Amino acid sequence: MSASQKAVFVSQVGKPLELGSRPIPSPQPGEVLVKVSVCMLLPHDAYSRDLGLFTKGNLPFVPASNVAGIISRIGSANTCFREGDRVFGYSISRGTVPGTDQGGLQEYAILDVDSIGKIPVDCTDEQAVTLPTNLVTAWQVLFTHTGFALPSPIAREEKGPNLATEMVLILGAGSNISKFAVQLARMAGIGTIIAVAGPSNQQDLLKMGATHFLDRHLPKEKLISNIHLLAGRDNLRLAFDTYSPAFDLAVGLLPETKSSIFRTTQPMSADQKKLFEESRPLCDAAFVEGTNASLRPHASAFWKAVPRWLAEGKLSPTDYRVIEGLNNVEEINSVLDGYCSGSSGPQVVVRI
Repeated sequence: MSASQKAVFVSQVGKPLELGSRPIPSPQPGEVLVKVSVCMLLPHDAYSRDLGLFTKGNLPFVPASNVAGIISRIGSANTCFREGDRVFGYSISRGTVPGTDQGGLQEYAILDVDSIGKIPVDCTDEQAVTLPTNLVTAWQVLFTHTGFALPSPIAREEKGPNLATEMVLILGAGSNISKFAVQLARMAGIGTIIAVAGPSNQQDLLKMGATHFLDRHLPKEKLISNIHLLAGRDNLRLAFDTYSPAFDLAVGLLPETKSSIFRTTQPMSADQKKLFEESRPLCDAAFVEGTNASLRPHASAFWKAVPRWLAEGKLSPTDYRVIEGLNNVEEINSVLDGYCSGSSGPQVVVRI
């Protein structure tokens, strides 16, 4: 193996990504070195390039937190993984800051053994790599103490609590994070799953497990009225929003005099926090940023279960398109430009 590898970097914040080379890292105990076959580009990669997310004291920085490939080397023998295993995983595993050795836009990347799973035989690397960030974020919101803290699908398989009377509202349900949230909520046995999205998403969301669908284009007051008819004005206590830049819809839906939990993947401004504090003082409202660390101490169980659920068809990969090779750095930059401008479309996978 050569001592150096090809990689795509953030060399300077606010400047386009650059193609270059860097040393191939060595795995430490609890880590594996993966020969990267594919990685996926996500909006936070644009924030790394343009705003310095994850890059403080970490330049040059290699983006892309969704990684798939073949294990080339193992840092310690005390693991269920072996060299040659085909795996996928999530590089944001140590707190909220990934290291440059962990980024997917390079030929070899380091991943923690409790942040990877084996790719099922009938699943392609490209399909598997669409899961990690969005799936982990949805799981964190629904099932960890940083979100709703509901019993997970793993608990249900172990004859855990019955959630048939539980209810969740998912706003912006057409997003990939929300679609995973719908699938996970169904797997956990949540009885009422209300999805609000554009009409083109209705068929998919109902198939994935939503029990009710509402068109987000309805006038706000009509939408609030329809959801209250379904849920009851004071019964809706769990709401997740992956889309709205403002949170007035959630405020209108959640009860005034009962406790509730609101989670969003959109950073909350001081004014938005104040809106909840003044109009919904009993609501625990917060921004959530999905990290593998949030899954601990159950991360290994999660990554063991996900490949099985994928093989059984309980989880569906998202749509994607492909960029061929790290040399196409101009096209990679163009994708990140699109994220910044709000362009929609299938997620983008880079074949290394």
